[in-house]
Amino acid sequence: MDDKTILWDCLKDQKFLSGQYAQMATETVCGNLLQDTMKICHDEVRANHDIFNVMSQKGWYPVEYAQQDEINRAKTMANQLESGL
Repeated sequence: MDDKTILWDCLKDQKFLSGQYAQMATETVCGNLLQDTMKICHDEVRANHDIFNVMSQKGWYPVEYAQQDEINRAKTMANQLESGL
């Protein structure tokens, strides 16, 4: 396997692990377990971000930046949804 394929596989696994730890954190009752799970989750998210950055720098994960008006629309929509809760 080449580096690009390996990193895509690692990124996929990190996304899965991050999600699983986040779900575990929301479903635990034990404070100590929550604290440990949150730390692990943070570490997994950081690893995910590091892999993403390497892939982005190599051009293997192209990113399209949002225009400011799109960001403003998304913020307005999120605020409207939040106020409706």
